[in-house]
Amino acid sequence: MTDAPRTIAVVDDDPDTLLLAAAVLTAAGHRVITDDGSRGLADRLANATPDLVLLDLQLEGRDGEDALHEIRADDRLNRVRIMGFSASLPGDPQLARIRNRLVGHIAKPVDPAAPASAVQRAFTAAAEPIVATPPPD
Repeated sequence: MTDAPRTIAVVDDDPDTLLLAAAVLTAAGHRVITDDGSRGLADRLANATPDLVLLDLQLEGRDGEDALHEIRADDRLNRVRIMGFSASLPGDPQLARIRNRLVGHIAKPVDPAAPASAVQRAFTAAAEPIVATPPPD
């Protein structure tokens, strides 16, 4: 459990991923909202006022870079922390282009403990990038 519960928005087009992340983060004491990442995402997030967005970078029908741009273009969300949440590996060109706009990245498949620990580090770490790697096979 972190010192202060946060509101975390999990944005992913996979319902199983949304359920897993919500369960883990709720168990860690956070308020969790979930979203499929479709158009209009920024309006829905602004209404929920999250402290952190876990953003799938490979959404169905749009890429994470587009979703990230939509979030950042909204003045109500320009200070929210955003963490990538996808199967993208550190050398992925898309991840490389947007890495400096993220507070970290959680790689899928995800270790069930990774979201809670990465969220905690997102609020306590300095400028070091946060990378949670998938569990070993």
